[in-house]
Amino acid sequence: KELFEIALKDDLKNKLAALSLLYELLSTVAKSASTPTNHKTVSEAVSYVSEHYGETDLTVERLSERAFLNPNYFSKLFTASVGMPPSRFILKTRMEKAKKLLAFTHLSVGEIAAAVGFSDPLYFSKVFKSYTRMTPKSYKLSILD
Repeated sequence: KELFEIALKDDLKNKLAALSLLYELLSTVAKSASTPTNHKTVSEAVSYVSEHYGETDLTVERLSERAFLNPNYFSKLFTASVGMPPSRFILKTRMEKAKKLLAFTHLSVGEIAAAVGFSDPLYFSKVFKSYTRMTPKSYKLSILD
């Protein structure tokens, strides 16, 4: 309110004072984006993904709801902290778990797809191939060689 009242006055001194207040406000907002609470929120989301990657309904919206944040704001916080958007982090987690399952188990591609949160094994294979440039079967065979 103070900023608005100062900005309405015509003289240069008041305009500079308004700009100064605006700068302080923006600095406070920027600092609050990196508070320990936000780091805790992102850390909890990362842990949640690591524990629930096998659930087909694991989405950015679900993560943001758990954090009581707007999905867009949550995504910005997550990306700033982790270095990638939450959707990509979910996919990466699922694909890395799938690679381990392919390498160290005798599960079928369909079983692995279900274990990492994909209800459709064909779609899983397509996503896996785009992630690794190999089909799940080719990946498994390359590990065995």
